[in-house]
Amino acid sequence: MPATASELEATLIAWSDCINKSKWDELPNHIYSKYVQNGQEYTPESFTEHAKKAMGALGEDVLLNNDLIMVDERAQVAAYNMWFKFKHATPFLGFEPTGREIFLVEHRFIWFTDSKLSKSLFVINFDDMRNQITKPDAANAPVLIGTAPVPAGNTLSREKLEETYRAYIDSINKHRTEANLGEYVHESEVVVNNEALTLAGYRRAFESYAVFIQDLRIHIHTLIVDEKSQRVAARLEITGTPTKEILGLVPDGHPVRLYEHATYQFLDGKIKKVWATQDLEEARQQQKSSK
Repeated sequence: MPATASELEATLIAWSDCINKSKWDELPNHIYSKYVQNGQEYTPESFTEHAKKAMGALGEDVLLNNDLIMVDERAQVAAYNMWFKFKHATPFLGFEPTGREIFLVEHRFIWFTDSKLSKSLFVINFDDMRNQITKPDAANAPVLIGTAPVPAGNTLSREKLEETYRAYIDSINKHRTEANLGEYVHESEVVVNNEALTLAGYRRAFESYAVFIQDLRIHIHTLIVDEKSQRVAARLEITGTPTKEILGLVPDGHPVRLYEHATYQFLDGKIKKVWATQDLEEARQQQKSSK
């Protein structure tokens, strides 16, 4: 019998608690016999060793903080965001230690088998961390979702939320944002990673992507809908061929594939807030490999 949403959430909390409290003997109890993380396969024991080394590399007294947990009970999958705060004592991302605190935020989708973690796909904004290291005056507080209040307003059913979101992505793929974007996004203001934009500004962001990346296409890989909070979490696969340099991607004639993890807050049936992170590092590595 599939686990309930509350049971899966409890598994994630117990998993993170094992890591925070160094309960390395207990951690394998929450990992399925075959666990695949971003394409790398582990046994419960080998993942435990990996987690020990990863936490040790971040330094002492580092805590894994839970931000967002959204569960799709039917699909046995969860959207899970977590963050760390640390001071690196060894070279990190090519930079020597600075003594400054760095926030690392991971946006994950986690699948379960028999109530245990069996697969995980995550993205990290490495550009943001480089910015934290090289620009000491830059604001470096993480953009968190779990602490954001759920606004009061008219609500959509789970089915209608999914239908609206899929129609929104379809309008982008079919280049209909000029005419249709206002049907899915608030016209007065939409907040993207804490930056307030007008509907026109939000539209221009999509139009610039279409100019810089030929044949831009967005595919919904995984979708989780929470009717109570009126939120949608999506793992998006974005493909296209850069025709001009953008976000470190160069026009070398080769198509790229990158992933975005995004969470949307709906209010009165339209998108009001967006929290999004793209795996640009992977796309840049694809271009290096194609040379």
